[in-house]
Amino acid sequence: MPTAYREKQHRAGRFIILAVCASAVLCAAQNGDDLREVTTSGKVENNTYSNSHAGFRLVLPQPPCDPKLNTSVDAGKGYAILLNCTHVVKGWQGMYTFTITLDYREKYPSLQNIEQYVRSLRHSGERLSGEKTVQTEEARHMAGLDFVQAILSEQLPEGGLIYQGIACTQLRGYLLCFEAEAPSVDSAKALLNLDDKLQLNTKQSTK
Repeated sequence: MPTAYREKQHRAGRFIILAVCASAVLCAAQNGDDLREVTTSGKVENNTYSNSHAGFRLVLPQPPCDPKLNTSVDAGKGYAILLNCTHVVKGWQGMYTFTITLDYREKYPSLQNIEQYVRSLRHSGERLSGEKTVQTEEARHMAGLDFVQAILSEQLPEGGLIYQGIACTQLRGYLLCFEAEAPSVDSAKALLNLDDKLQLNTKQSTK
């Protein structure tokens, strides 16, 4: 699942190829303070997630999922799963999980672009979890932002496949990713279509 997927990859230190923050202690302290502001600013109302500090709001998928805020927060590493939202149905078809994660661009001074970031996530999924690539990195323009999207598949123990999609963008100093897990590629792609759903705040923090 996206939540477990991201937590596992993050703990494993997937960005081996990227340089660490030039001043690790200062970087961690600054990001930790900002991350506390981010996590306390997130809320869900009327099936919409909003975060006044990070500077965006997002209409969540339909049918509604069960939202859980800040399911994983690591202030020391400057990383958080801001939202994990699961829609469970009887049987397999129709279920989905939707996740929002946040990282900090300044942690990776050698990062060339968002495509490299998403590629690292995809390669880690292949290497650490045995996932298979369905779609390599693909540029998408949604809600006025440039995203890079990739899709993987994972074999379920009981048989069948689950598809995991991820779409990431840079929003000021944040690396903001939206993840979806669904029983088909088309369903995963539909969940990651953020047009007419994602809106940026006109007044944003200075991060």
